[in-house]
Amino acid sequence: MSKDRDAEPVDVVTFGEAMALLLAEHSYPLGSAINFRRSVAGAESTVAIGLARLGRRAAWIGRVGDDPLGHAVLRTMRAEGVDVSRALVDPDSYTGLLVRDSLELRSISVNYYRSDAAGSRLAPPDIDPELICSARLLHGSGITPMLSESARLASESAFRIARSAGVPTSFDPNLRKTIAPIDLSLKTAQQHLAFADFALVSREELNLLSGTDDVKDGCRWVLGQGVRFVAVKMGEEGSMGTDGADSWWVPGYPVRPVDTIGAGDAWAAGFLDALLSGAGYEQCLDQGNHVASLAIQVPGDVDGLPSERERRDARDGRAVVR
Repeated sequence: MSKDRDAEPVDVVTFGEAMALLLAEHSYPLGSAINFRRSVAGAESTVAIGLARLGRRAAWIGRVGDDPLGHAVLRTMRAEGVDVSRALVDPDSYTGLLVRDSLELRSISVNYYRSDAAGSRLAPPDIDPELICSARLLHGSGITPMLSESARLASESAFRIARSAGVPTSFDPNLRKTIAPIDLSLKTAQQHLAFADFALVSREELNLLSGTDDVKDGCRWVLGQGVRFVAVKMGEEGSMGTDGADSWWVPGYPVRPVDTIGAGDAWAAGFLDALLSGAGYEQCLDQGNHVASLAIQVPGDVDGLPSERERRDARDGRAVVR
């Protein structure tokens, strides 16, 4: 990257866990697969790559191990245009690994190998205040603070820095029952909502966080935590959002999903890109739907994330969404 490129202001800073992904050959169950393709996985790194492909200057803060997989993760993110200059290579740990398959009509098998991996060793000193203060937005998820106590403190530190500097923040609870007990995950996510300007939640997460099955009541509860705008991702149904005064519902795009893992992160990238463009909330919701619909037509967490040209072509009808 040239010095001029490095001098450009950052659009979005993300932080958290990035892992190597071994994806079984499409349509082969994990137990039967012989061929695997290496890629990258991780909620925040997926959002960063998605934003970079859409033309945004995205930066990622995190740790990988000083091993071949860790260096491959960083090479991949650099090649995608993500600024990883603040990423750390941990010589005393290893890079987390995700092994999974991608099946259209059967349950997907997902295996994580991340216990005490480098990503879980993220700590407050790893968070660069100068980078965050230079950004137009900070994005984080509920996965990072559940990886370890030091990662939780790092997550809180990042959001506090952004809040103090007046940098807008977005938060995706990304609740994962496989990482920690759901009660602890909910408590931590609820605490992080107090730092968020924009909450990007799934319908199930909204119900769990608010304690109600009513979407409107759930959104009112989230807004009551100090959030400026809450977006609710509802899969093929589309998405809705509200700022308390007005509400919008935008239908989804009719597609044949091939691999829905990472759909929420693709949605976040689309939404945030439109938000940074100054688009209205309805357009932001629609772009989130559109980017997610393109991403889930391709196996892998990041492989289907569209470039800005691909997104425009698909929207203009020069590529078929089916």
